Amino acid sequence: MSLKADSNKTKAMFGATGMIDGDFMYLVADAAATSVQYGYQDTVCDAMNRSKNAGVNLTAALADYCNSFWYRTFGINPLSYSQEKLKLVVPGEYTGSRQWWFQKCTEVAFFQVAPPRNSIRSPIVDLDYHRDLCSNVFAPGLWPDVEATNLYYGGKEISGSNIFFTRASQDPWQHVARSESTSAEPAMLITCANCGHGVDMRGCPEFPPRARGDDSSCDRPNNVDETREEIQKNIAAWLETRR
Repeated sequence: MSLKADSNKTKAMFGATGMIDGDFMYLVADAAATSVQYGYQDTVCDAMNRSKNAGVNLTAALADYCNSFWYRTFGINPLSYSQEKLKLVVPGEYTGSRQWWFQKCTEVAFFQVAPPRNSIRSPIVDLDYHRDLCSNVFAPGLWPDVEATNLYYGGKEISGSNIFFTRASQDPWQHVARSESTSAEPAMLITCANCGHGVDMRGCPEFPPRARGDDSSCDRPNNVDETREEIQKNIAAWLETRR
């Protein structure tokens, strides 16, 4: 996607009028990335493939996907990606991401920069973009101290106990969670074609989404119920030791 031809027109298609280029490109990339992360990869890929086969402009197709599905399903206001909105400290429709960005800018980083090849993110979404965002939204020079964060929380030897680690096969976060069980801290991988972020609690994608999902929307085979049973069993055992 290029903004060189008519930046204002392109941004207006996504409901992002007035947004700076870096923020807009972050929004566009997240439309695809979070869809996959939460198990909606078929929804976004099918929409884009249909448009490509029909000769529809792909920028217009992605804008239609965002307006008709992604914004509504994820409860996203596109302007919430604007740094000017992220500065707002009074809770409102634009401020839902401020806490997550503060954690990124102070502790965990997890900056999703554009890789050199085969990237779905614009090259302008680089470390300099994130450095400018942290300084602009929160405080000049703010930058995460990841080493201190790992030291405080324990890193791979996490400082905690009675923790059940769940991961999902379609969730990119699976790679930063504990993958091997210990006697005190079990770990399980939930596996299915649309098992995304938070599947252990919310179930698999459905539209409209439900507050409490089950495994009825999960592709087969899957081990959602088995994992939930293990979670309940372990929590019950931990609570029993505290009586």
